[in-house]
Amino acid sequence: MRNLTIPVTSDVGNYLERLMYETMAKKNVIATLIENNQDNPDFLTSPLFLEYNADYLKTQAEFQNLQVEIVNQLIPDYLKEHAFNYTIDPYTQSLKVEITCSCPIPELDGGAAK
Repeated sequence: MRNLTIPVTSDVGNYLERLMYETMAKKNVIATLIENNQDNPDFLTSPLFLEYNADYLKTQAEFQNLQVEIVNQLIPDYLKEHAFNYTIDPYTQSLKVEITCSCPIPELDGGAAK
């Protein structure tokens, strides 16, 4: 398999990292709330839980939308018709692409298709 690493700007990388931590923190708060209220069957419909859950879902959606936006902007056009997996790494501020197809890609294979 072929791999490609594409840098992400530091502003976008920092924003992505902040959203990642914020999403994880909110998820942990919800898990703790559920654990601490497991004997209360009405807790999942309480205003407190619903507010925390809505806030978490909003942050999670923002995080996922930013990832899609990064991929749509940074994946080169010549790769968009090929099969690939990707990981956005906020720590290294990079988009790591693993090309899973064996198709010739002249831009990556050093020129003309074989």
